[in-house]
Formats: sequence, C-alpha cells, structure tokens
Amino acid sequence: MEKTKLVVIIIFLLFLNIFQFAWNHIEYRKYATAVPDEQTAIEIGKAILVATFGDGMLEGEPFEAVYIPNRKAWWVASPLPYNAVGGTPQVIIRERDAKVLSLSISGM
Repeated sequence: MEKTKLVVIIIFLLFLNIFQFAWNHIEYRKYATAVPDEQTAIEIGKAILVATFGDGMLEGEPFEAVYIPNRKAWWVASPLPYNAVGGTPQVIIRERDAKVLSLSISGM
C-alpha cells in the first residue's frame, strides 16, 4: 500500500514537471522574437541583401526598415541614389524567426 502511494506521488510529480516545462516553453515562444527592433531588422536585411546581390548594396545607404503589423514582419530596403538605373532591393523578414518571406528588386 505504501509503495503504491509513493509510486503515484512520483508519477504525479513527474507529470507536473513535464507540464511546467511545456507551459514555460509555450510562454517563451509567445514573446520571443528574433527581430525585435528596427536596427536588428536593418542588420539582418543588410546581410541578406549583400549576400544575394553583392557588395554594391552597401552604396545605397542608409537602409530603411518598416514594421508591417498585419504580417508581423519587417520590410527592409536599400534605396538607390537618385539617378540610379534599376530598382530598389528589398527583403521582408518575419519578426518571430527572421525567416525571409520575400526577396526582390522593386521597380523592375
């Protein structure tokens, strides 16, 4: 009888611990973001644009970042100089995990 109670208590505590771990993980995922602010979005976007289109993207400083609330994402672009030929390289990065949702050159 005593052994049974002890086993039940141990199993209960084990499940309680598993539940607490899962709850904490859910709460962490709920508030954690890989791209929390404009400066982080610019740095990530700059790295993606330079890796994709080359070092010429750095000439279009300063980079711009705009938060898109309905997509929970950041739009990052490198505007070209006034008389430049071509389009504006841009990337849309998801706020939660920095996944690239869109990568393009507008105006072409």
